[in-house]
Amino acid sequence: MIHDFAVTDEYVAFPVVPITSNLRWLKEGKSHFQWDPTKDVYIGVLPRYGTGDDVRWFRGPTKYTTHIFNSFSEGTRLHIDTPVASTNPFPFFPDVTGAPFDLMGSAPHVTRWTVDFASSGDGFEAEQLDDSICEFPRIDDRYMTHRHRQGWVSVFDYTKPWTEEKAPRPFMYFNTIGHFDFETGSMRKWFIGDNADLEEVQFVPRSPDAPEGDGYLVAIVNRHAERRSDLVVLDAQQIEDGPLASVILPFKLRSGLHGEWLAASTLPVLPLQA
Repeated sequence: MIHDFAVTDEYVAFPVVPITSNLRWLKEGKSHFQWDPTKDVYIGVLPRYGTGDDVRWFRGPTKYTTHIFNSFSEGTRLHIDTPVASTNPFPFFPDVTGAPFDLMGSAPHVTRWTVDFASSGDGFEAEQLDDSICEFPRIDDRYMTHRHRQGWVSVFDYTKPWTEEKAPRPFMYFNTIGHFDFETGSMRKWFIGDNADLEEVQFVPRSPDAPEGDGYLVAIVNRHAERRSDLVVLDAQQIEDGPLASVILPFKLRSGLHGEWLAASTLPVLPLQA
C-alpha cells in the first residue's frame, strides 16, 4: 500500500508498506487489505525531473508508516521524518499469518528514515526520535522540502483519564497535542481533556515572514460527554498553556481525520452575489 509521499527540491520518495491486497480475498468475501509481516518495507525515490526509469529502490525490515512530516536532502542523503510503527496499526485489517493484533507494536513514534545515494546497497537508516504514540504530523508548511525544526502531532497518552460511564471511547482516538523539537528531541504536550478526541492540527504562521514555528495551532476537539465540538486555537510555541481561544460549537461534528488551513491570500477572490 502507498498512502503518502515525501517531496524535496530534487526528489519524490514513496514509502510502500506491507499492507497487501489480493483479488482472491475479495472474491472470498475477506478483508480487501491484510498485513503481511513476511514482506519488507520499501522506499522508491524518483528524481523530480526524471522518468520512471530513474527510480531507485531502498528496502528495510517490516515497518508501517502512513503520514509524513516533511523530507529534505543534504548532499547525497535524503531524510524522511514520519511516525513509524513496528507492525500493523489497524486491528480491522487481519494478519495474513493469522497472528493476533499486536497492540504495542502498532504504536507509531516519530522516526527519521535516511537513504544515501552514495551507498552501493539498497538499505536505509532508521532512527526513532521519540517514544510518544503519535500520528497526523504537521510542520510549518513554509519549510516544506527544506530542513525543519518544528513539528506538531496528535498524541495518544494512555496515562490520561477516559471516564467510560460518560462516553464510550472511540477507536484510534488522540487525546493530546504534541510539539516536537527535531534539534533537542523534546516533546511538549497539552492534554485536551477527559472524554475528548482530537482531529488533525493545523499550523498558522503569525505573519508571512514570521520565524519557523512562530504562530498558532488550530484544531477540532470532540467532547463526547457534552456532545459538542470545540475549535481551539493555541500558541504553537506554548501549547502546554492550553488554548488562547475556544470556539464552542453547539453540536458535535462527525469525527474526521484530516484537515487543512489556507490563508485567504491563497484563495481566489470571488465576486459577491447580489
